[in-house]
Amino acid sequence: MTIILDAVLEPVLALADPAKRVYIPFLLISLLIGTLASLWFRSRDFFPPLIGEAKERSLSKKVWLGKSAQGDYKLLFANAVIRALLITPLLATPVSLAVLTAALLESSFGVPTSLSTSRTTVALLYTGCLFVVGDLSRYVLHRLVHTVPRLWEIHKVHHSATTMTPFTLYRQHPIELFLSDIRRLLVIGTVTGCFLYFFRHNLNSYDILGVNALGFVFNLLGANLRHSHAWLSYGITLEKLFISPAQHQIHHGKMETHYSSNYGSCLAIWDRIGGTLLGASGVENLEFGLDDETDGHNSLVGALVSPL
Repeated sequence: MTIILDAVLEPVLALADPAKRVYIPFLLISLLIGTLASLWFRSRDFFPPLIGEAKERSLSKKVWLGKSAQGDYKLLFANAVIRALLITPLLATPVSLAVLTAALLESSFGVPTSLSTSRTTVALLYTGCLFVVGDLSRYVLHRLVHTVPRLWEIHKVHHSATTMTPFTLYRQHPIELFLSDIRRLLVIGTVTGCFLYFFRHNLNSYDILGVNALGFVFNLLGANLRHSHAWLSYGITLEKLFISPAQHQIHHGKMETHYSSNYGSCLAIWDRIGGTLLGASGVENLEFGLDDETDGHNSLVGALVSPL
């Protein structure tokens, strides 16, 4: 019962956790950025694509309290309990995997020659590698859950949202949640293990409030707008480098050309290499959700059982 109660509280405590995208300061800054972006587009007589029904407002009750949002909240709390009871006990910790990785490298290749590298250089390399490898791994997993038919049935739960708030990020089937946790474990564990092997006690990173500095900045600069009705495009040039909130909103569109594009989280290079990058300019109409099974996925039982 203690585990269950702690799990139920976890989504609430996430609002005060800098490691979570729904950290309250991130939400407030995203609201400010979204408001300024809307004013900027309106001042130039440019209106972004229709998202859902006629120009839904990001703060409307229909967006935050509608059937789709209720489905988000149900899965948020249910997955917290499922993760605590079934997923976390099955997985090792990133620290354990890091130590194992370093030990395996040493037993296979011996102790490496000491590298005379400054702590600053190591911190920059480690912070950057964690961010880049993590971003690449998210792209690979995201593309797999779209292209492997049985995984797509699982991922449909996320795409069934017809309105979006920052909490739609957590609208996932437990199986996808499990895959995401494995991805995170492998990335942090193996990257950290490799750096431990080469740099030993010189290993450190740049963090902000205990979070990878680059990831913190990404969340700070409006990452919550990715799952929202606030349109923010970076423009043609920048969207070849970074995935804008508008591009991720396009990814949630009903049309196959939309949801088969923009798999990346932050960097656009993976979509450019994979031929799946789609810019925000030129998209005329955009409606969130799926053509089938959308309503069924808003109920907790439907979201958990129907994909199986």
